[in-house]
Amino acid sequence: WYDVARLPEPLLEILHQLPPLTQILGHKGSGKTSTLIAIERQLSSHGQQTRYEYLPPGSNRYRARIQDIEVLLLDEAQRLSQGSLKKLLAQIGRSDAAQPRIILASHVNLAIIAREYGVRAETIDLKNHTDSFAERLVEDRLRYFQLPGQQGVRLTPDALSLVITHCGTDFRRLEQLLYEAYQTWKQPGPIPVSHLKSIIEAQS
Repeated sequence: WYDVARLPEPLLEILHQLPPLTQILGHKGSGKTSTLIAIERQLSSHGQQTRYEYLPPGSNRYRARIQDIEVLLLDEAQRLSQGSLKKLLAQIGRSDAAQPRIILASHVNLAIIAREYGVRAETIDLKNHTDSFAERLVEDRLRYFQLPGQQGVRLTPDALSLVITHCGTDFRRLEQLLYEAYQTWKQPGPIPVSHLKSIIEAQS
């Protein structure tokens, strides 16, 4: 997903001058990991030292050496223990210019805890995506899933509207639906709403 990860518009506005702490909130499948990947790609292309780290189930501490990087992107940050989170916030709270920037992806709002340690969190909530963002995401995914001879296949306007309405901000569900639609569409021209409805019905 590195090539097709997209940045939400609110993040584009702050990325050129990152605050000490940014948290990206969203439910499962809402695109938190893809967003972190897009941020890493953007910052790395501008020469910043970044590290993406995923906290797997059962893990409650990060492994990155904060002093060695400029920006830490920490996925599933709600799994951090209180001690690990306190240590991380203490790093951000340093007053020197070399303090790292931290970007957390989380199911849980950590701003209140951060405030207790004197750190203000800039919050981006992925439930606030615009339809135009979802439409661009659909275009990216269709291009990614295309098969030889299917280049340029699109959704009809009503099919696109159905995808966005049906999936909402569950982009993992959206990707699965688009994959099935593309892999089973064998005719020339755009994919119609009737084809998508048949897939949705088969999945339910």
